[in-house]
Amino acid sequence: MYVSEVVFDLKKISLLKQNCVFQDMLKLDKQIFPETTDQSFMDFVYDPAAISVYVIQYFCEDRLIGQNIIPILKLETETGMVLIVSSRAGFLPDYRKLDQTLNGAVRLIMNHRMKYPFTPYWFVTTLAQPRLYGLFASRSSHFFPRKDKNSPGEYREMLNFIAQRQPNVEQRGEDIYIQDCNLPVPSADELMHCGIVPDSHSAFFTKHAPDWFYGKGMICLCKLDGRTLTETAMNVFLDRRLT
Repeated sequence: MYVSEVVFDLKKISLLKQNCVFQDMLKLDKQIFPETTDQSFMDFVYDPAAISVYVIQYFCEDRLIGQNIIPILKLETETGMVLIVSSRAGFLPDYRKLDQTLNGAVRLIMNHRMKYPFTPYWFVTTLAQPRLYGLFASRSSHFFPRKDKNSPGEYREMLNFIAQRQPNVEQRGEDIYIQDCNLPVPSADELMHCGIVPDSHSAFFTKHAPDWFYGKGMICLCKLDGRTLTETAMNVFLDRRLT
């Protein structure tokens, strides 16, 4: 199955066109995440701290089948300015076996990272599926929290900073923060395709978020320095997975 991508920065298009594009994004998001509210989606897309809001749209022939919305936030912490990259990605039910969102996101982030070479750059996401957590954790050894490895001090500080900024967050360990993602309870079919796979990453995730199928997600992060981006890009290119 051939899937094409269209990439654009929502903040760089005219306000008139922006409204039309936003409505199309919201319509697709509600098909992927039926319990999304207009306000929560608008808050994510139009975060006042965002300096860019990249959108990757995925097409199969002429049909829009998925999207990845990637805001880049400029925030001030106690130690100075940081850039925070987050992601809201998904495919329509018939296409959820595709693991395509990571490849395009890595390319986009690597390109954007070059514009701010001296600013700390973090990827932060809340993952509500063991399979998705395993996808990220298996591509980078610097993706935390993770099994058999304590989060470094700067990671714990950033996790705490992000947790204070997010609603409905519960701390379940020194570096484990669980957030309500407002996702619907998956069907038996969806559990087979997007749920538990027999590996140590999924086991770690389900240990700390056993209620993931009720819409709970784990806040995860990764510092996007040159070492991490190079490692992740190579692992994606070679289809190599860390155990």
